[in-house]
Amino acid sequence: MPDFDLSNFSEDDKLLLRAKPISNLMDIDAFPFQLFQKSDLGAGEDERSFLDYVCYTDYRINFGDDFISMSIDMLLLEKLEISIVGLDFITFEIGRAGYFPFKISVEIRTESFYLNLSNVELGIKFGRDLLIPIEIGQDGVPLKVDKKFVEINGSSKATISTVGSLLLDKDFNISARGFDSLNLTPCKLRNIPIALTFQNLKLDLSKKDSIQEIIDAGFDESFQGIYVQTLSVYFDGELGDILPPVNASNFIIGTGGVSGSISAVFTPGFDPDTGQFTGDASGTLFGISMGLNKFEMEMLRNNLNGFSLKDGFIFPFSKKKHLTTNENMCQLMCVFL
Repeated sequence: MPDFDLSNFSEDDKLLLRAKPISNLMDIDAFPFQLFQKSDLGAGEDERSFLDYVCYTDYRINFGDDFISMSIDMLLLEKLEISIVGLDFITFEIGRAGYFPFKISVEIRTESFYLNLSNVELGIKFGRDLLIPIEIGQDGVPLKVDKKFVEINGSSKATISTVGSLLLDKDFNISARGFDSLNLTPCKLRNIPIALTFQNLKLDLSKKDSIQEIIDAGFDESFQGIYVQTLSVYFDGELGDILPPVNASNFIIGTGGVSGSISAVFTPGFDPDTGQFTGDASGTLFGISMGLNKFEMEMLRNNLNGFSLKDGFIFPFSKKKHLTTNENMCQLMCVFL
């Protein structure tokens, strides 16, 4: 039998030559299809279709007195977007364009089962009913046209792209490991005129245990989503003409929507000669010169739970400085919030 010269084959080509359908290695009927499904089913595809894109190239099995363990070298034939029942607000994009190798390790014991996907290139995509991705200008801040943030086309989703490991136990509880210091693409909230850019995120997908920051925010162990340590907040519409970007911290995005609070203190100036406020958090709204001293907003599970302003304003016909109450100002803010 002649020898084959593999020198012209790429590493991906060599992997593909060894690839076999995963159905050759496992009982497909035993797979929990009721929990996982391909998000972008094509014509003629069903809930089992995503396994058509999953192959293996090698495997090793170890037997112990009370356990069986297996290590499998996997090959994904194309990028897949998978949704998991119970996590309605996100989908998982696994792999990349072209062939994508990764490893799976399985351990089966009498009372336990673990499946670990190691060093997976993962995209976590948030539904547009929660977060909408927006365009960023050359200056690195959200782009506006006619005072409104510019949304990216209708099929795009706010996405975290990262590399790490996912652990699945016998109760199909998912834990994430190695996904630290994540970043999320800039996006806006659907029902509130603010845009957010994120830094220093932590992922929490477990239904049994939550990271301490989630517990401290008032959520229980069943929470699934992300914790945002720091973020920048931008405003659109008339409010964006007055309020500069502000920094916030300790936001929660996940089951139940978006929760967190924003607070900022400003020191606008006042020019008695012109009868106008000047500097930060100052501007004109409906012909009224306005300067904000303090801004507070609280969101709870995607709803505006609290709103507070402390400011001064000038009526154009009086050129006299007035102070307004939170109650009166909130009535005015409802016009453009």
